[in-house]
Amino acid sequence: MLTRVALRFSARSHLPNVLPRCNRAVPSPLVLPIRTYSTPGRPKSVVGEPSRPVKRAVKKAASKPRDGTSAAEKKVAAKKRKPAAKRAVTPEEAAQKAVRDATRKEKATERKAAIKKRTKLQDLKATALPDAPKKTAFPSAYLAFWAEAVKERKANQGVKERIKEAATEWKQKSAADIEHYNHLARTANEAAAAEYKRWIASHSPNEIRLANLARAQLRRQYPTQKGKWAELSDERRPKRPTTAYLNFNVDRQSSGDFANIKVTERSKLISQEWKALSQNEKDKYQRLFEQDRQRYEEEQIQVYGQATPRRRKPAVAAVAS
Repeated sequence: MLTRVALRFSARSHLPNVLPRCNRAVPSPLVLPIRTYSTPGRPKSVVGEPSRPVKRAVKKAASKPRDGTSAAEKKVAAKKRKPAAKRAVTPEEAAQKAVRDATRKEKATERKAAIKKRTKLQDLKATALPDAPKKTAFPSAYLAFWAEAVKERKANQGVKERIKEAATEWKQKSAADIEHYNHLARTANEAAAAEYKRWIASHSPNEIRLANLARAQLRRQYPTQKGKWAELSDERRPKRPTTAYLNFNVDRQSSGDFANIKVTERSKLISQEWKALSQNEKDKYQRLFEQDRQRYEEEQIQVYGQATPRRRKPAVAAVAS
């Protein structure tokens, strides 16, 4: 803002020497325009305090009338448009879609079944206690020798070639050497049996029972891995009752009447004798079976806390009838 401020000073002493000297007196004081800034005055009560900022109202520019040409308005207008009418589906297209939907549903069902089966197998393997140690280390002296022979295999020698070479070496072993490997096998087997027994004792009888049930299912699922899922031997497990026919078979085998007769022929003769027995004679062996079954159920309650359910009713002649 431009204002006028009156400045009083002597023209003769302060103004430049621009006027010619004359004898006339200088007129009234000269007034020069000086640019200053106009601010509101401050009351005396706030003198000495820092000045406060002055807020001035700013006029907003008048909004222009919308004509619907902005990008945002065009986008909103595009959303408000009605969708185009769908094309009618032909019967052929409907049939193809039905086939695709059925195929997709079938594949989804197969995937669910595969996942369920995989989960079941994982649960079975976990229940089967897969970390069980082996009961024997070396079933034979030759395997004890082979364990040493494998370590001596040359780097460029194949496994099959080493097997043939080891078989030849074994045939050339003396009786003293074979006795040495017999001792190694027996010692290793005794240590393995002790470790197996200790491992079985570290699990409860019910855990071993459930593991054997799971292993039976895994043997059916993987016929080529029956050795991997062999039944676990637990001395705490109650012995199953002997059937009536097996009791009769034991009596006949111990009688000595079948000496020098082949086992197959012996079994046929005993089976024929069992069929020829009267009902009273069979009942004697049946009573032995009932007593043994009572013993079995009582031991199950002591070991497992409950008697396992019977699979089927015991038959009088479980084998030969």
